[in-house]
Amino acid sequence: MITIVLPLITLAFIIILYIEATLPLTYLVICGVLLIVINFMTIYLYDNTIRNMQARKENEILEVQNLCQQKQAESMQNVMEQIRGERHDFYKHLSSLRQMLIQEQYPGARKYVDELFEERNAISAKIIADTGNYTLDSILNYEYERARTYDIEIEYDCEIPKELELSPKDMSIILMNLLDNAIEAVRKEEKKKITCKIVYRKPQLLIRVTNPCTGETGTLGKTTKKNAVEHGYGLKNVEKVTDQYLGTMKVERKKDEFDVKIGLNL
Repeated sequence: MITIVLPLITLAFIIILYIEATLPLTYLVICGVLLIVINFMTIYLYDNTIRNMQARKENEILEVQNLCQQKQAESMQNVMEQIRGERHDFYKHLSSLRQMLIQEQYPGARKYVDELFEERNAISAKIIADTGNYTLDSILNYEYERARTYDIEIEYDCEIPKELELSPKDMSIILMNLLDNAIEAVRKEEKKKITCKIVYRKPQLLIRVTNPCTGETGTLGKTTKKNAVEHGYGLKNVEKVTDQYLGTMKVERKKDEFDVKIGLNL
């Protein structure tokens, strides 16, 4: 917008100056040239600022992506260690249960089995997303843990193969921006639940993120966040990546719901 408005204002100012001023033509030409130079410098600085903000946003996403993968690796390692421990103790548990059943200690045996199930469920719950796609699982598990700090529930529904022709960087830009925006919006809502559906139907990858909204809701480039400019560029980056895959992006504000649908051609 500024690249259009500023030159028009300058042109109007030069015309008014030429018509109204009593200065010699030479001075008017010098003033006009200086104004044009100032215009070019302003536009250059504006564009440079935008590029820097976009680059900073991409760097932040890459840093968080690395953090996601690191946390995912640590989580997987912890779970594997617990599973190995379970295997090691498996026969001990069977032996204890056998003795309890022989001695007809049925209530104690039932309680013992319930405790084993609770322990097993606790281990399984530590990995919410387990699609087999390492990058996707890292992002989804990271965002799930982040949402939990605000008492927000994220419900995932994923049907994808282990390998996708979508770069980790592009996947991070799309999912992390959409989920970050949803988390930020839901923090102010009474109903704190986000749904995220990711389905691959060859050759399309379909992504849908839905969250409740009762107040002012951001559209592409508009937001209720304090850092509105960066947030807007985040959504524009999502749109940019979508365009790279000849895809579609649909943002809808329904009655009490905000819905983003993305289709990528892979």
